[in-house]
Amino acid sequence: MLRVLELCSSYRVKTFAALVHINAPRAADPKLLRRDYAFLFQRFYYYLEDRSASEMGLVVFDELEKAQSRILIHQMERYFLETEKGYQRISRIVPEPFFVHSDLTTAVQLGDIVAYCLNWGTRLNKITVPVRKDL
Repeated sequence: MLRVLELCSSYRVKTFAALVHINAPRAADPKLLRRDYAFLFQRFYYYLEDRSASEMGLVVFDELEKAQSRILIHQMERYFLETEKGYQRISRIVPEPFFVHSDLTTAVQLGDIVAYCLNWGTRLNKITVPVRKDL
């Protein structure tokens, strides 16, 4: 795993992540996009803006069950088309995500590795589950 992360570093791979406690409160309205996604889109937007005047970004998710994928697509659509911040960010981020199988897609496998390392190796605020020292 270390070699994979070293390769990512040598190619200047960028990672955006949000760490959310498993018991974090969720929006009362299931039609609303979760805050962690909104924060990720914010950071992604500003990264793209800093890259160049015309840089665009695609959102790629590990494939979910079809019903879950549809819910997420509708939440993103509502965020990008019906909120001021989302509408601003649509100028840089394609508002419809791609869903791919991580076992077939190297970039998503890399995302899985980074998520695994962050999940087991990072603790912020009220997250008190023990860390794995090797990560």
